[in-house]
Amino acid sequence: VVVGPPVMYKHVIRVLLSKNIPENQILLSLERHMKCWTGKCGRCQIHKLRNVRDHLPEKMRGPVTKRIRKAYHADSALAAEAMLEALAKELDKTHPGAAGSLREGMAETLIVLRLDLPPTLARTFRSTNAVESMISISRDHSRNVKWWRDGQMAMRWCAAGMVEAGKQFRRV
Repeated sequence: VVVGPPVMYKHVIRVLLSKNIPENQILLSLERHMKCWTGKCGRCQIHKLRNVRDHLPEKMRGPVTKRIRKAYHADSALAAEAMLEALAKELDKTHPGAAGSLREGMAETLIVLRLDLPPTLARTFRSTNAVESMISISRDHSRNVKWWRDGQMAMRWCAAGMVEAGKQFRRV
């Protein structure tokens, strides 16, 4: 699993492939920092949308949701950023909490557009659910271990949990 700034992904992938690690075993998180480890911090498009909606009254949720989704499907990250910033300016007046939530981590939510991924892959990476699922399965895999001898043991269990999680992923 590669987590970090997007600029490092292609370099890390190149190194992993040179070490004969199969492509289908390389997982990427499009989050620079996974602040909450559950994805609820709104650093992916799906959770960002939910967080903004939570700050709005029921009657505004539909129209705002449509505008955010339209921005996330824009032709470029610059266009999407302009659309989202315009929406945030409108929300500033009446719902500053929603506007603040929309602006927070906006760059991270636009990484999918900046990478210019094929549509199927882009749909997968609009959410952190794959990473959350892997973390959850890894935790479950090691939940009965009561005594950790050292960091190496923890790393082995984590790796074993990731292998177990990998068996449950669908190929994109």
